[in-house]
Amino acid sequence: PEYFPLAVGDDDPGLWQIASDGVTYNNQVVTQPLTAVIDSGTSNIYIPPSQASALYATIPNSRPDPDGRHYLFPCSSTPTVGLSFSGSSTVFNIQASQFNLGEMEEGSDMCEGAVLSSGSEDGVALVGDAFMSSWYSIFDYGNMAVGFAQAV
Repeated sequence: PEYFPLAVGDDDPGLWQIASDGVTYNNQVVTQPLTAVIDSGTSNIYIPPSQASALYATIPNSRPDPDGRHYLFPCSSTPTVGLSFSGSSTVFNIQASQFNLGEMEEGSDMCEGAVLSSGSEDGVALVGDAFMSSWYSIFDYGNMAVGFAQAV
């Protein structure tokens, strides 16, 4: 496993916050750095609206859903989306089956992505099961760190 210290100045010891270089597409960081809150109680990944827009701008033929939170991409594509954490050269990619939430409506050729707009420009990425199902997550309270290892 690779471990990351909790973010300095963590105001809420109940949150597992670590520094992230940002969200990646094809193994390249395409957003600004974010504070990643690793949260097993969240299904998807929520990032600030400007960062969600930056991510999906790199995914060919993607577009925002009219609801303003979801983004759509062609179901025929398999985007490689992940996270990069500060101090590591590893890109933690999300399994394609976890990134693709399915057709926006039955019979559509557009699918919803598991990275959504949080609606707030707060510099926080709320990282849930879409990521954690691809990476075994270790919450090390003794060392105040979060670790990740490839899920099998």
